[in-house]
Amino acid sequence: NAATVIAAALATGIDGDVIAEAVPRLSPVAMRMEIKSGINGSILIEDYYNSDPGSLRMALEHLKSYNSRNSVLIMSDILQSGREEEELYSEVARLIGSMKIDRFIGIGPGLSAACRFFPPGSTFYESTPLFCAAIGKESFSNEVILLKGARKFEFERISNLLVEKIHQTVLDINLNAIAHNLTEIRKHLNPSVKIMAMVKAFAYGAGAAGIAQTLEYHRVDYLAVANADEGADLRENGITLPVVVMNPEPGAFDLMIRYNLEPEIYSFPLLRNFISAASRHGLTEYPVHIKIDTGMHRLGFMPEEAENLAKEIITSGQVRIASLFSHLSAAENPEHDSFTRMQAAIFRDVSERIRAVTGYNFIRHLLNTQGIMRFPEYQFEMVRPGIGLYGIESTTDHGFRQALRYVTRILQIKTVPAGQPVGYGCDDISDRERKIAILPAGYADGIDRRSGNGKGGVFINNRYAPFAGTICMDLSMADITDIEAEEGDEAEIFGGNISIDRVAAATGRIPYEILTSIPPRVKRIFSRE
Repeated sequence: NAATVIAAALATGIDGDVIAEAVPRLSPVAMRMEIKSGINGSILIEDYYNSDPGSLRMALEHLKSYNSRNSVLIMSDILQSGREEEELYSEVARLIGSMKIDRFIGIGPGLSAACRFFPPGSTFYESTPLFCAAIGKESFSNEVILLKGARKFEFERISNLLVEKIHQTVLDINLNAIAHNLTEIRKHLNPSVKIMAMVKAFAYGAGAAGIAQTLEYHRVDYLAVANADEGADLRENGITLPVVVMNPEPGAFDLMIRYNLEPEIYSFPLLRNFISAASRHGLTEYPVHIKIDTGMHRLGFMPEEAENLAKEIITSGQVRIASLFSHLSAAENPEHDSFTRMQAAIFRDVSERIRAVTGYNFIRHLLNTQGIMRFPEYQFEMVRPGIGLYGIESTTDHGFRQALRYVTRILQIKTVPAGQPVGYGCDDISDRERKIAILPAGYADGIDRRSGNGKGGVFINNRYAPFAGTICMDLSMADITDIEAEEGDEAEIFGGNISIDRVAAATGRIPYEILTSIPPRVKRIFSRE
């Protein structure tokens, strides 16, 4: 579309310098599938790009992947198909029927005229304004809603009614990039090796349920969460994969059993507590995941406890080892490769000793993302990728794509005279007149206070704008003196122009901290290209 505009501008004699100055300020039109939080606990899927039976089928398949919720399709007339409407809409109706959509709403004169083809209970409106006038917020609750409309019908108006109204600061998660990164990880694995995907800490801040649904669709073998509440939330969102709870608490064992969550066991007291819980529920051979401390000295059984551990497990009968694992201390650091190999040797030895006592096989896993890339000889039966799924910069040399983009928009622009301060403390004073953009994102949105006063910044209209003044709780300010910008323009906190690693380095943090510091009040948008 941009190329067409440029060609038309040149053909009509507009100066090339004028075009070059204007192009960076073009706002992209959303032409991809986006998944957003909707009103009353609903999920909203927006797909406005194509409007034909083929693209409808693909969108419906995604809609039905949310199998724990009722499905709603809101669809407009299909324009310029070149087919007779009766033939076209009878095919669409058969497709909707075969996909077992719970509720269908048709918008447009064509669909309204063809209403006889559609399932009983379907509703029809001649236009988008008539639909918007007829519905209320109570019309949708805890459903997954697909908006599939031709651009003429301005389904953005429907989206504005149905989307959850939060903060205009958003974290955009590209699900295609995550699927791509998962494929890149698989290229490094032996065919039989399983994958346990780490989705703990709200999937590193990206939104666990949305990420988990994508990973389940792409057939990972296990998911891992930090605590029982995170696992229960996945189950409530329809996730059926085995889920491992990495930091289980005895008080949550009943909840874990109710939601079929599998605990990490790292000590004898924890093992005995869980055996008691399993016994109360009348369970036998409940799957557990045994953590071995091979040198990191966090949670885990010590190597010398291996035989006693195995004997206690086989004596009880209530639990069975589903997997045995450990955690590498420095898989990313070549300086410590000898320590990594020592950990792997200890782990292999312990696994063989436990196997000899129990008399059965279990899955073994040791490698995180960096371990997968650097130590293929230690894949064992499963690996545990985490941050690599999101394509953080330190892994881009392996063909990964950054999947996360954190953006906000300019609330206000004001001119600050030379010699006048910006922000708290009067620390930022310039000897020149400045143009300052005020942004609705502050340290309560995960922007580190240490990035203020020029130590960090944002990208606005393809130009870097350093932060001016201190970072406030809900606001920050950026110096756009040399940037053409308007109120409402987008400001990238991190993404394609500013990497997460760059943001982390500016404040002495690591990418994990950056991601997990983005609070729930920031809206997550899941998109597909």
